[in-house]
Amino acid sequence: MSAAPDPDGDARLGPVPAAIRAILARVAVAAFRRAGLAIVLVALAAALGTWSAGRLKLDPDITQLLPPSYPSVQGIEALRARFGGVGYVVLLVEGGDQAARRRFADEITPRLEKLETVQYVDHRFPAEFFEDRALYFADQPDLAALRDRLAARQRWEIERAYIDIDDEEPPPVDVADFEAKYKKRLENTGGARRGPYHEDETGKTLAVLVRPIRLASDLTFAKQVVADVKRVLQEAQPTAYAPDLRVELTGRYPKRVDLQAVLGRDLALTSSLALGLVIAYLAFHFRRLLAIGLVLAPLYAGLALAYGAAGALFGTLNILTAFIGAILVGIGMDHGVHLLGRYEEERRAGAADEEAIRRAFGEAGRVSLAAALTTAAAFACLTWTDFRAFREFGLLAALGTLFVLLAYVTLLPALLGVLARHAPRLAPVRAGVELPGVRFMHRAAPLLFWGLVVACGLALTQLPHARFDADFSHLDDADLPSFRRDREVNALLGRSQTPMVVLARSEAEAREVSAAVRARMDALGPDATIGLIATRADLLPTDQEAKRPLLRDIARITSRIRPESLDADTRSRLERLQRMAAAEPFGPPDLPPALRHTFEPHPGAEPVHFVLLYPTVNMGEAAGIKRLAAQLRRIDLPGGEALAAAGEPMVLADVLETIERDAPRILVVTGVFVLIVLYITLGRFRLALLALSPAILCLAVTIALLPVFGATLNYLNMIVLPILLGISVDDGAHLLARVDAGEPLEKVWQHTGWDVTGAILTDGFGFGVLALATHPGLGSVGTLSLLGLGVNLVACVVMLPAGLALLHAWKARPRAAERASEPSTAPPPQADA
Repeated sequence: MSAAPDPDGDARLGPVPAAIRAILARVAVAAFRRAGLAIVLVALAAALGTWSAGRLKLDPDITQLLPPSYPSVQGIEALRARFGGVGYVVLLVEGGDQAARRRFADEITPRLEKLETVQYVDHRFPAEFFEDRALYFADQPDLAALRDRLAARQRWEIERAYIDIDDEEPPPVDVADFEAKYKKRLENTGGARRGPYHEDETGKTLAVLVRPIRLASDLTFAKQVVADVKRVLQEAQPTAYAPDLRVELTGRYPKRVDLQAVLGRDLALTSSLALGLVIAYLAFHFRRLLAIGLVLAPLYAGLALAYGAAGALFGTLNILTAFIGAILVGIGMDHGVHLLGRYEEERRAGAADEEAIRRAFGEAGRVSLAAALTTAAAFACLTWTDFRAFREFGLLAALGTLFVLLAYVTLLPALLGVLARHAPRLAPVRAGVELPGVRFMHRAAPLLFWGLVVACGLALTQLPHARFDADFSHLDDADLPSFRRDREVNALLGRSQTPMVVLARSEAEAREVSAAVRARMDALGPDATIGLIATRADLLPTDQEAKRPLLRDIARITSRIRPESLDADTRSRLERLQRMAAAEPFGPPDLPPALRHTFEPHPGAEPVHFVLLYPTVNMGEAAGIKRLAAQLRRIDLPGGEALAAAGEPMVLADVLETIERDAPRILVVTGVFVLIVLYITLGRFRLALLALSPAILCLAVTIALLPVFGATLNYLNMIVLPILLGISVDDGAHLLARVDAGEPLEKVWQHTGWDVTGAILTDGFGFGVLALATHPGLGSVGTLSLLGLGVNLVACVVMLPAGLALLHAWKARPRAAERASEPSTAPPPQADA
């Protein structure tokens, strides 16, 4: 028979824990007695929460995760308004012959440019435009030197016509050194590209670059522009150009859309699988189907309240709060298993319905509240940061944890009350199931405990090898065509598709920015993060009118040099030089449309001059992003002013630095809060430390085992750690509270150990199925969850009870010795009459 709380329980617990126990018991009993009213009130609250949650939208835009006061956020907003999209929807055209591919690109371009979601389309580069005007990009002294070199050759030919001097070598007219010197400058214009179209080295793949009007971080817009492009492609019928002509989409926008689709499919599959496994296990754990509804109904009510709060407070879910449901399911279901399990145990022990409610929700409810407050405190500490994703996640997780427990404390007793009064045939509980092997584990407690201590020690030796993977690309590097082909496009273009942008106020300022960044990158050498730098000023050389007389001289002189006196290569170079020298000065209106559009502001935006900075570092790797931001956060100009580059990497760098700055203090405050909450709710500092010990050990061993299983921590799966903390504290506290109340350890181990096992297994079904996801980030969450829950199962179901058994045996030795040394006071036995 279950031991009722001892009469001195209040004194043993202390005033605060005793008051908590009494309040929870009264609330649960009131809900049990007035079941109809409690169910109606909870249902109305859940309905209101569901209605509010219906307004929620997913906003994965990282640019919205910091306050508007951050310069990087202000920069991205200015970029959004003036520049439009960064990156492309890329059409990779393959199959057919080169003529068919080029004809398709020529004809699809005007169709795509008519789309309202498209700013412009770049399918070919007028390299001949810059080749014909290349001399304007040379410095005047070099042009004068070239003219003098050519003039010397002309004079030699004139003199040789009158005086035949066979042994005199002719002055060279080779201009290869001149071309080599200005090749890099010409590359900044794109004039040194291979061919007029964006084609790979084989010429068998052609790229059409579609630049949208908005950023890819806006997922709704990204879906729209990709759908628009697909519709135009379908209407164009590529096979009409060649039977085997095919088009694949890649680039920043299709990657975002494809990744979201994979994420949605993974979540749908894993959620369905997890729900099925959880339902099946609940039926097995409690040996009746009715338990499924008793556990899941309050859980739904709590989730509805949590999502309703999100709808009322924020209106959107960010990249972290999108996982709030899975987290609350994992934490909340533990409460249901423990509370319903304790109620059924009390009923099996002979307690009446109402008394069983009072004991279960007073004792187990107090421990569940301790765990809930502990977890809520851990989450609430995340609000102490500027990082909006953490702040919103922490607030919603903390509120949701308490909402779920509130739903269990009110709705579960009400449902049990309805069953007891209106469906008594369904109310009786089945014979309980005990944790198997407890008697053996109790006898082998010393071996188990010290063996696990050694195993934990060995595992912790791997802690220095645990690695935090700061490469964001590993979280979304899905095995999808759009991801694989995107790397090919970068190689085809010879640069990144997503530049950083500096918004200058004039052409002159753009030149100053370009010069300042080039000088900085040259000084940094191998540490430089920017390769190609492009401005409209790079396309429009200065002092063209001053150079024009020199070009006329060069044109006149080259026309008079006899071509028959030159070898074929030099003759070809000279002909090209003559064509270049004949070019007229040019301005912005003369630029080809493909180039002019690149540097034009967003339609309707005020005039602005762009400097495009193409990174050479991996934009998925945290260290590279922070290094890039450090080099571009302040660009000093000669006049004393300073500008900064704008782009998503700048925002991401601020996010990373904010996390690194705030994380230490958050961890310290979290530890203090958790210990205080446990002390208040459990009543004794020693008990609080004992409840926290398995949780800390679980986290440490889990992290230490990551390298053993080839796994790493990352920015996504790190959200599992506070969940493991809450689950471990909950499970350990339930065991400790009953043992501390004086119940036999073996009995607690059998009954509460079974409930702890059930709670951990349901968590494992909920989180562990994510390991099956094809999305790398979700898969890492599932892997870490399975590993952590496995460690927690061993820690709370085996190691903690075994340690308590050793502690009890150690405490019992002095008392046994005392009793053995005391003289016997029993009267001697008398003989029978």
